[in-house]
Amino acid sequence: MAIPRQPDCIVRGARVAIRPLRFHDLPEMRAWQPHEDPLLQDYNLSYETETEWQSWLRHRLRHRWVYAIRNRDGVLIGHLSLRHLDIPHSSRLGFSLGAQYVGQGYGRDAMEAFLTYYFDVLSFDQMCLDVSGANPRGRHLYQKLGFGTVGSFWREAPWGAMPNPETRRYFRWGRLRFLDMRLSATEWRRIRAARE
Repeated sequence: MAIPRQPDCIVRGARVAIRPLRFHDLPEMRAWQPHEDPLLQDYNLSYETETEWQSWLRHRLRHRWVYAIRNRDGVLIGHLSLRHLDIPHSSRLGFSLGAQYVGQGYGRDAMEAFLTYYFDVLSFDQMCLDVSGANPRGRHLYQKLGFGTVGSFWREAPWGAMPNPETRRYFRWGRLRFLDMRLSATEWRRIRAARE
């Protein structure tokens, strides 16, 4: 099923700029360090050749809107995507930073800027996402932004993933619990107004 054409844009945060991901961005993604934590292996893109990378992006663009996240120095630090586009009602977010850019405040800045664009410019009613219960950094970020948990589901755990005391409750029989989270435009505007 064809999706609507992705709008061209530049979304600016305090520390990042977000715009559609292009094929010429891919060599920078190839240079990202891999996430070493087995729980984050799904965020590693391990394609070898330029053709494989182009095929990855070409496939994604058939089903998603895909965006590049760059820092103030112009370095590509992450990407995000919107899938299950049901315009103007909702879509499902995918979000990832290169391993070397995690924990530096880029994620929050990118999400705040993009949520404002998503709700105020694209005029969506709701954003959905899923996050691994064993990803406390991701869960915490989404909760601070106002996302609420509306359900959960289980997926096979990545090979080598081991629970720790904080994440043990999210593991069962070699499976990992994911949280289904949602944020409405009304809630986002309320949270944003409270911060201003």
